[in-house]
Amino acid sequence: MSNGQSRELTAAAAAAGLVPVTDLDGGPLSAEEAAYGQASKAAATIEAYRADWGEFCDWCASAHHAPAPAPPAAVSGYLTALARAGAKVSTMSRRMAAIRFFHALQDLPDPTSPARVTTVWEGASMAPHPTRRRR
Repeated sequence: MSNGQSRELTAAAAAAGLVPVTDLDGGPLSAEEAAYGQASKAAATIEAYRADWGEFCDWCASAHHAPAPAPPAAVSGYLTALARAGAKVSTMSRRMAAIRFFHALQDLPDPTSPARVTTVWEGASMAPHPTRRRR
């Protein structure tokens, strides 16, 4: 899937309130199901995930990986780049949550669960990270 196609899926998910509009067999969600789906995430979380997904798509394009379905090498490479840049553990955790979320919206497997990714995640989350001093 190309970066343009992933962004189209992102736009479609945004237009749908970032919830699936059908189930796996293609049956539409009822209005009540859609309302519960939209209530499943706070607006601020949705905005953060949207920004995180866009950043992941940009990184994937520069690293020549497909963002969806993302191969484990893309996710572990992205985590490595974030850790190298000094990202906080909470930032990396939210970015992984966004990647999981957008894959789930497209009924794709969770690319953050393979051993390669979890091993890199565990190491990156335990490595020393730069801290900013308050002035």
